[in-house]
Amino acid sequence: MRNIKDTCKPEIRWLNLLIAAPWEKDTAMLNDLAAMDKTLRLRGIPDEQILSIQGTLNRELLFSFLNKARQRIAELNSNNIFLYYSGHGFFSGTNTSNARPGLWLAHDTQNETDGMVSWDEVFSVLDLDIISNLVLLPEC
Repeated sequence: MRNIKDTCKPEIRWLNLLIAAPWEKDTAMLNDLAAMDKTLRLRGIPDEQILSIQGTLNRELLFSFLNKARQRIAELNSNNIFLYYSGHGFFSGTNTSNARPGLWLAHDTQNETDGMVSWDEVFSVLDLDIISNLVLLPEC
């Protein structure tokens, strides 16, 4: 079993993905992302190891960001991911055995599914087969 301290050594590179998806008039998510970004930088994390996206998001924007992250994983030769999400969440399914949690990016009553992305979809785009360590911090 690996010791978490071993994965936090400076020579081990992490890609830090920060996502803030506020709905209209929400400001807390943007403040959360700014605080997390500042914290990472104060700990000496270089710019190339931090990717962030914030604002009014939809599936297309999020998937574009995640694909960029997957490319950065290859560029950094790193398979360690810290994924921070500040926004709303949802569950689909009718009971606990088929419930799927996800990110609720936008409250759009006209096209609600465009603003919903399951965590399964997020992990699929990131390709968990190539990731050794994933730390997920969702603030929903």
